[in-house]
Amino acid sequence: MLSKYERATVFQYADFNVPALCRLVSKLRKGQCCFCDTSQVPACGSFNWTILVSFRDGVEWVLRSSRDDGAIKSDETNLLLLASEAATLMYIRANSTIPVPEVFAYRQAILPIQIWIGLTIK
Repeated sequence: MLSKYERATVFQYADFNVPALCRLVSKLRKGQCCFCDTSQVPACGSFNWTILVSFRDGVEWVLRSSRDDGAIKSDETNLLLLASEAATLMYIRANSTIPVPEVFAYRQAILPIQIWIGLTIK
């Protein structure tokens, strides 16, 4: 079996239940059907990785999660940073006219996908 660093797929940084993810994302978008291409390679930076979840009407959301192999080694710090980013985006969106991505949901828990943020790509 390949290590999580050798797999060039959506599961490169975390193992997770794709059907459960799609059910949740579909529910957040009022029942719109969606899919997640499991062969996609996650985009990543020093602290986070992202994948796309696509809807049949062409809208795409970004699922974003912290990397456990990044510069920040503490799960608690990763949780706080991403929760702070989600709160900041929501605050700016609610209190200004600055265009920022919409946060549809995030989870603050120590899980394979620690926190994820759904962002609409327009």
